[in-house]
Amino acid sequence: MPRVHQLKTNFVAGEFDPLLLSRSDIRHYYNAGERVRNAIVIPQGGVSIRPGSKFLWEVPAIPSGDGGGQSNVRLIEFKFNTEQTYLIALHHKTITIFRNDAVVATLVSPYSSDDLVASETAGGDLITSGIYWTQSKDTVLLFHENFPIKELKRDGSHTAWLIGDYALKNVPRYDFGETYTDPDEIGVNEVQEIEFPAPGSQGDWTAGDTFALLLEDEQSENIQFNTDADTMAANIQAALREMPNSSDTGITVTHGGASGAATTAVTFTVTFTGDDGERPWGSIYYTTISAEQVPTIDIIVTTKGQYPGEVVFSAERGYPRCGTFFQGRLWVAGTPSLPHWVWASRPGAPDDFNSDLFKDDYGIAVPADADDVPAFTAIYAGRHLQFFSRSGEFYVPVSDRSAITPGNVALRRTTSRGCKPGLRVFEVDGATHFVQRRGGALREMIFAEAEQAYQANNISLLSPHLMRDPVDFALRRSTSTTDADYEFMVNSDGTMTVFCTLRTQEVNAMTLWKTAGDYMAVGVVLEEVYFAVKREVDGADHTFIEKMDEDLTVDCGLTGGAGSSGTVAHLPETEIEHLLDGIIQQAVTSSDAGVVTFSRDAATDWQAGLRFAVPDDDYPNLIWLVKTLPIEVELPDGASLGRKRRVVNVSMRLHNTSALTMNGKVIPFQQFGENLLDQKVTPFTGVKHIRGLLGWNYDGSVVLGSDKSLKGTILGLSYAVSI
Repeated sequence: MPRVHQLKTNFVAGEFDPLLLSRSDIRHYYNAGERVRNAIVIPQGGVSIRPGSKFLWEVPAIPSGDGGGQSNVRLIEFKFNTEQTYLIALHHKTITIFRNDAVVATLVSPYSSDDLVASETAGGDLITSGIYWTQSKDTVLLFHENFPIKELKRDGSHTAWLIGDYALKNVPRYDFGETYTDPDEIGVNEVQEIEFPAPGSQGDWTAGDTFALLLEDEQSENIQFNTDADTMAANIQAALREMPNSSDTGITVTHGGASGAATTAVTFTVTFTGDDGERPWGSIYYTTISAEQVPTIDIIVTTKGQYPGEVVFSAERGYPRCGTFFQGRLWVAGTPSLPHWVWASRPGAPDDFNSDLFKDDYGIAVPADADDVPAFTAIYAGRHLQFFSRSGEFYVPVSDRSAITPGNVALRRTTSRGCKPGLRVFEVDGATHFVQRRGGALREMIFAEAEQAYQANNISLLSPHLMRDPVDFALRRSTSTTDADYEFMVNSDGTMTVFCTLRTQEVNAMTLWKTAGDYMAVGVVLEEVYFAVKREVDGADHTFIEKMDEDLTVDCGLTGGAGSSGTVAHLPETEIEHLLDGIIQQAVTSSDAGVVTFSRDAATDWQAGLRFAVPDDDYPNLIWLVKTLPIEVELPDGASLGRKRRVVNVSMRLHNTSALTMNGKVIPFQQFGENLLDQKVTPFTGVKHIRGLLGWNYDGSVVLGSDKSLKGTILGLSYAVSI
């Protein structure tokens, strides 16, 4: 009967997909667990019980006149500076603003509960992509396809805020193929006048003088001055038609003077028609090539050209779904009528979208050229300006080397995975993370220098079963050199998938969290993580805003000092888990006012809230757990697969642990002596040895966890298995 010794030094691969249980040939197998639930992987390799959450505020229910029920919630970070930060909660027709975890302002919002989240038809057509936002200085811009861009602004103090439409100027037009009769929508030909002054008034033009005309940064061939007006009109017309930015038939030049020698001022009328008509043009300029004197020409625009069509942002055609600031421009993308278009403001003028002229300092309007119609729902300003659609990912190649202009902008498709609507994207260690369209994969869009192109790698490959169609997504960046980035994904089934990532150290660990209710939304303000959670309390649904708190081992909890009772008014007639002076007490039911009467007085402090939900039905007694993967080794007489095995002994290296069980066996942490009862368990750091274990099965795994709301961290373990 051979005995195998297994050393497990870390859990940096998180929870392993059940479909990978036979892949003991890959190294990740030895860095993962079969189950890692209600736990969080630390970048050093260990795994701890997840933090609890502190109750902050209850979200009002939707009024009965609007249908009633619980509102959807979106949580937004607002950073005025590093000292003045705010949490913005969007819920049904209301915006609530928090500072230092207290409400400081409430505003009326145009967004109903349904507007806040993405939704599709049964056939997969996008109904709404939900709310998107970006911030510049003291202003947050809110984007939704059914509403004009909104401006949420801090008005000089913590409690003063304003919300209104973000006024745009010179919104571009687009011909949607309608029959237009409104003067503001029909096409207009540009008309400009070139006036040569009368001899002797401003310097004389004499026969043989030469000049050139400039039109939108292009210069014509040299034109020779002629005193005959007919000849001059023909020469100007020919020169303009031969320019590279005009057609060879669309411009006509006429004059209002008499033929023959010009003895008075002559005005030449330039009309842009045909292929050059129904659009705006830049003003014509001139440059003197050769002349005996210093003659002048007066040029004015008498009729400004206009494209036929409607403004692209309107109640009828929809509004941008997403936006961001980049290189001094406001970039927006994806309206319902033009889902594949991108627009940018003029540099330094984020409200001016004038793209009439093809000049560097004008706005940009460009579609994505693809074999489908990509619907843009997210933008990220990273190494390049990146655009995410439901069918693929795009970027602007020049954006990491030079300023983007109307002349060099191009949307290049780089991958075709598709991004899930309603979710933001985040940069992590130089890669842009996004959730794939159907919610079944987390991908990183990273630039490959060798190929000079982006790749969209699947970074949830080891744990795809934990990608349960996320409905919200937030990133908490590392706060120290020994910390990791954590991504929080709220799943459609009310669970939370937490992804610990430190790419340079190959830490990519997914775990699953479960609470007594349903996670609905997540937001991060600096290093603080906030949740919106729907919970059933005293027979009715409530939605709470809660803050992740590493000092708590209960959910939706509150704390207090010395006393004989505590109040959790938001949890009336509810079974309450509570600790007095760090010692777990037997759960009690709160009163109808949420008062928790203690069995003894708290000498220093208390915490009370909801016990963590059981995260795995196979282990109904554990509120957090880590299960090792089966040992698979080659034995002298063949493979170990299919043979019964028994865990003989286990040695665990623990850190600050107060409660733990191993394969159902309670591990003792209190020592015999005086005053043993009702004393706080001193957190244990060191190695625990468990020997003399019984029980044969085909698994040979070690299940660690606890049924108590106390701290615990497992750094690694070694165990022997008889096969």
